[in-house]
Amino acid sequence: MPDFVLPKIDTKTLGVPAFEYAFQVFAKLDTPHATKTTRGGRLFQSIAGGEVKGPRLTGTVYPYSGGDFSFIEKDGVQELNARYMMRAADTNEWIYVEHRGYKRPGYYRIQASFDADKQGKYTSLNGGIFLAIAEEVPGKNEVTFTYYEVV
Repeated sequence: MPDFVLPKIDTKTLGVPAFEYAFQVFAKLDTPHATKTTRGGRLFQSIAGGEVKGPRLTGTVYPYSGGDFSFIEKDGVQELNARYMMRAADTNEWIYVEHRGYKRPGYYRIQASFDADKQGKYTSLNGGIFLAIAEEVPGKNEVTFTYYEVV
């Protein structure tokens, strides 16, 4: 049996990854519901709606189509696990969103994946690698997510 050999990769041809701004989601959140567990805490918070604005996508966050099912570690770091639906304004296409990441004091870091219609205008979201940062809106139950595609 022949040995398995990895092909040489020319990193100069691949280039250095860069980030391209895609869009922002202005999410409105419902009241959080928390419970304590032996490992830390669980938090559920419905996503009550919102807007999507940017060069790659404009639309709405479909109200109560999902939420964040977080785990809060004993040190206070929140492990994010959010799922919800967006709807494109121009085509009315549904786009499923899934977030995985962390919320630490002062900042969020998130990896996002999308599931859009494979025949639709937004199918390119399906194969992309997206990272997001987020910021809470002071005094409101709202969070602004800013998405970047790794290019």
